[in-house]
Amino acid sequence: MNTTENTAEDLKDFWQEQFEASSFDRGFLTHHNNTDLSRTEENSAESNGDNWLKIIKRLFLFLPGAFLLFMSSTFLFEAFFSMNWDFVQVLSAMPWMLLWGSMVLFGIGDLKNPKHLAIPFSIVGISLIVFLISSLLGDSSKLWFLSYYSIYLFPLALIVPFLAKGWVDIKYEN
Repeated sequence: MNTTENTAEDLKDFWQEQFEASSFDRGFLTHHNNTDLSRTEENSAESNGDNWLKIIKRLFLFLPGAFLLFMSSTFLFEAFFSMNWDFVQVLSAMPWMLLWGSMVLFGIGDLKNPKHLAIPFSIVGISLIVFLISSLLGDSSKLWFLSYYSIYLFPLALIVPFLAKGWVDIKYEN
């Protein structure tokens, strides 16, 4: 007899001993199963509420925060790299960008996890890429491109934060 058959036989003996040694009767098991069923119904009601909360958070926090962070950082990059900026303007834009970044973080991330700061930074990264694309067009059409066509690249700023969140959650799971 090989080791596979020995292992299968040992497992069969183990489960037989456990089943015979258990003092549960059929009524207790049925009652126990019914309570588990009622718990899953309660959990599904709670998860339904959690799903609505996620939708509301994404609709009223993430979406406007991502839009405002994307647009403001794109135009801040343009002002900074074209040397048309003033220190007071940049200083006054920073609290607003922090507010919009925190809206994004509240919308899909977790404040207790510092690794979720990658979510708002991913939006700023996408706006830097949009600015770099516009800078390839030259000075005459850069502002035209940013004003009229950056909105078409905004869906990237909606997709990339979810990818960043998933990547951070998978890479740094505890």
